[in-house]
Amino acid sequence: MSVILKNHVEATAQQGVGTNLSVDSSVGDLAVIVMSAQLNGPENPFWPSGWDGLYSANTGSNRSGYIAWKTVESPSDTQDVVWFSSSTTWTARQNGSMLIFSGADSVSTLGWNTSFPTIAIDQYVFSQTHA
Repeated sequence: MSVILKNHVEATAQQGVGTNLSVDSSVGDLAVIVMSAQLNGPENPFWPSGWDGLYSANTGSNRSGYIAWKTVESPSDTQDVVWFSSSTTWTARQNGSMLIFSGADSVSTLGWNTSFPTIAIDQYVFSQTHA
């Protein structure tokens, strides 16, 4: 079975204010949130409750982000999702994307990496850059 990107949505946030993510999904889909930030983030991860995730910061570039994932148990799992930091004092510009995959059953992460990883069919790679 192939992994298919079914749907996606993007949003931005800053200083505790942002647009929640909402996208259509079906039971059994894999929902993935990719968040990137201009500055190193709060120590405590802030992906949605009930999602698994991995936060990573790169002190050399002063960038941070997380990837979070969840197997959809109800289509409501991917509606009105708060994905950004609620901190009103953290000034970083934040970008968030939620992607819905069918045919995927797991997520593996490499964390911050400066070289492009070797990938196989049915794998997706996420990258961030800041201009």
